[in-house]
Amino acid sequence: MTMPVLAIGGEKANREVLGQQMKIVASDAKMVVLKDTGHLVLEEKPKETTDALMTFP
Repeated sequence: MTMPVLAIGGEKANREVLGQQMKIVASDAKMVVLKDTGHLVLEEKPKETTDALMTFP
């Protein structure tokens, strides 16, 4: 993919795995890992998830 990609993972779930996978298929991949968060990042950390989305290009 030639577009920017943002992968958001929870520290207690996927951690950096999503970001590593995205870097294989995307030329511009960014990874955010939310501390003390599992699979449901938006439910568990709504502000942090929204902040990551809003600051992403």
